[in-house]
Amino acid sequence: MRFKNKIAALIFCFLVFPIISKASFNTGEMGPFAVLQIKGKDVSGFIGKSISDFRMIRWSQNGFEAIPFQVDLKSEKDAYILPGDPDDSRNVLNPNDEIAVMGFDLGAIANESAMEIFEGLVYRLEMTGPFNQKMFAYFTSDSRWPISPRHYVAYDHKSRIASGVNYRIGVTNGNEGLTELVEVNGINIIDRLKLRARASILFEKLQFVRTENDVIANLKTRKVGPVRILRRIDFRVRVALGLTSPTIERLSITYPFHMLFPNDLKVPFRPDSLFSSIKVEALYDFNPKVRGAKLDCPYCGNGFIVDGKPDDASSLKGKYPKWFTLHGDFGTLFASVKVDDPTALKLPVVKFAVYEDDINDPDPPEGYPGKFGMFGYRLEKMEKIPRGIYSFLVIMGFPPEYPPEGGAHLYKDLYGPFIVNVCQVK
Repeated sequence: MRFKNKIAALIFCFLVFPIISKASFNTGEMGPFAVLQIKGKDVSGFIGKSISDFRMIRWSQNGFEAIPFQVDLKSEKDAYILPGDPDDSRNVLNPNDEIAVMGFDLGAIANESAMEIFEGLVYRLEMTGPFNQKMFAYFTSDSRWPISPRHYVAYDHKSRIASGVNYRIGVTNGNEGLTELVEVNGINIIDRLKLRARASILFEKLQFVRTENDVIANLKTRKVGPVRILRRIDFRVRVALGLTSPTIERLSITYPFHMLFPNDLKVPFRPDSLFSSIKVEALYDFNPKVRGAKLDCPYCGNGFIVDGKPDDASSLKGKYPKWFTLHGDFGTLFASVKVDDPTALKLPVVKFAVYEDDINDPDPPEGYPGKFGMFGYRLEKMEKIPRGIYSFLVIMGFPPEYPPEGGAHLYKDLYGPFIVNVCQVK
């Protein structure tokens, strides 16, 4: 029994990534997801200067105005420095530090006469979006400017709820590995985010199953700024008799209208040296409050109406859509998995989408019995993955408006391409 549980824990630790009132808001030309990020070295004249003196300014027909931004410390290895880490009290800019501002806060380009109001160095940040829109901001150490009072994100440590402009995401009983609250415009749309890992050894004679209930995840540290929240979370898997697996660390990033979950899939040995087969599912199981919403994706045909009754999802057979949307009276969920790692793209894994809408078909553990518009991904032949580390990114977005072009527009709005230019103008 102990051997069986250790094997199951290995499967979950190394071969499964940890998932985890309507707002009126004008996101402007750049869209809700665009983030302008630059390094300290891009504004080299400010290296060694006090971070508390920096300001981000935009220009419009009403003149200059301070906008929200934040400076996040980073190490020489390009890792975020969060509270409790070495060097966390540093208050001067280093070359690796990251400066972030939302694309929807950018403004127009200022004329030369308007720039005379600034004292000292000024850098102009220019962002070109995927639809050829150009927006600008000005980065300065002229501390006469007020700091923008706007904050787009918040975190309640007691309830473990992270909030953006129009959404909240929370966990169960403080366990960061059990996501049972995805609230959009005041409506919880999720039953839970489900994980299912099934593996077998000895030619399918012994089979093991682990679910999201076997994950133990704790918040290690966090930084909450006006533009984003950075959280470092430790994940373990419950084994047996009070024993748990080794800890895996992950970062999550909360923005005004979306969340990022960067993941590293660590495979310590070639799995088929031990396992006959490994299958993994990562699923969004929705709750009946979204009844009547439409689920759409690149291979979903005309889409599916979520009503708890079975649909013909044959169009998804063998397909792997890069995104899906759920749109209804509550608003919109946009979800995507992005894999840029060239090695990961070549893995001999069979991956395809799964959609099931049958409230009479239970799939425990769950809160609401049955599968209600359950959409996600199934990965098979994972036992053939070579030893190594593979990176990918999970995104959940909550745009304030659903564009006529649907998810395809949101996908481009999220991934770009975006071009950022920085130049000293004073």
